[in-house]
Amino acid sequence: MLNCPNSPDQYIRFYFTSGQLSGIGNVFDLTVSFDAILHPVVFDFNQVSTIYPYNTTSPEYQQNIGASGIYVVPDNATINAIAQSIWSTSSDIVDYARKCYEYVAQNYDYLNPYTGLHPLAEILANGGGDCGNLTSIYVSLLRNKSIPSRHVVTIRPNGTYHVWAEFYLENYGWIPVDVTYKQSDPYGNYFGNYDGNGIVVSKGVCLTLERTPGDTYTCAFFQTYEWWYWYSSTCNNITSQHIVTSSNPVLYHTITATADDNGSITPAGSIIVPHNSTQAFEMIPNDGYEVQEVYVDGNPFGSMTSYSFPNVTASHTIHVSFARPDAVNESNDDKILGINVFSTTGQKLMSKTLNTDRLESIHLDGLPDGIYLLQIIREKGTITKQIIKIH
Repeated sequence: MLNCPNSPDQYIRFYFTSGQLSGIGNVFDLTVSFDAILHPVVFDFNQVSTIYPYNTTSPEYQQNIGASGIYVVPDNATINAIAQSIWSTSSDIVDYARKCYEYVAQNYDYLNPYTGLHPLAEILANGGGDCGNLTSIYVSLLRNKSIPSRHVVTIRPNGTYHVWAEFYLENYGWIPVDVTYKQSDPYGNYFGNYDGNGIVVSKGVCLTLERTPGDTYTCAFFQTYEWWYWYSSTCNNITSQHIVTSSNPVLYHTITATADDNGSITPAGSIIVPHNSTQAFEMIPNDGYEVQEVYVDGNPFGSMTSYSFPNVTASHTIHVSFARPDAVNESNDDKILGINVFSTTGQKLMSKTLNTDRLESIHLDGLPDGIYLLQIIREKGTITKQIIKIH
């Protein structure tokens, strides 16, 4: 077992020298087994009462600042300009880290999945990348301000891959941040939250391996149950077969529940839910308010006071907004700009642009009898009502 230089990562090296190899046609088996315990992480920022200065001699600091090859480049001109702008409005490094997380999610797209890690300059020019590459932008922004940060490279139990980031806060530890999930789910909270559905294979990029003593090889990162082999022979070929087996995976998912200022949702925050279980939520408006809209994974589901996720197999978000009880045509100076009609599962079925003071009627031609969600877009806000179509 060897250590990757300037990294917490390790790897197994097994090599033969002349005279130690099996004869022609013989097989040598090398087996590695391990147990992986998956668990979610939720960081409570309310416990951060003091921002301590970094111990600049610690491994956490020294191994996770500065450039990492062509993938993390803190002094890139674009990165520097963004960092200076965000830093000028930040109150401390946690606020800066949060604003960088929101900035990357809002300004870069999820592109080119499963194409590997790309140079930072290429990612910026393309306007985004997949999870590993969006993480490169985020880590570069944090390291621009000498905040220790790194990629967290994982493989999920189902064989898919994911990368997020984490940054180090002195005396508190490493804090997970997922800009990719935030990009795809703007209502979700992935700053300080990790759903536990990934086996960490490496932390950081540009890892140096030593194939044999004195002979090094640099890889971008580890992101699977990986293996390499090299050989030098004058008469025979050497082939290999890689077999991965697993048993009894136990999975958990995170449902992030949020509400606006005029009420609450319970339970709230990042709720850890076992795979295939059910999780219920209750929406509680403040006095004088009612539930205006419930959003599930960003889709409007109408006005309701409770919602359940049955047989959870993935992470989700739920957000509730509240408003004072308003009639659709409450005010003559609040024009109705349009309507959307959704199914109860959030599928948009109809959309119309309007410019009227009153909504006299709604024609649902072509839709079967049933329950629908009517979203009315007004100058002063949006309201959603449940409607029933009956011939």
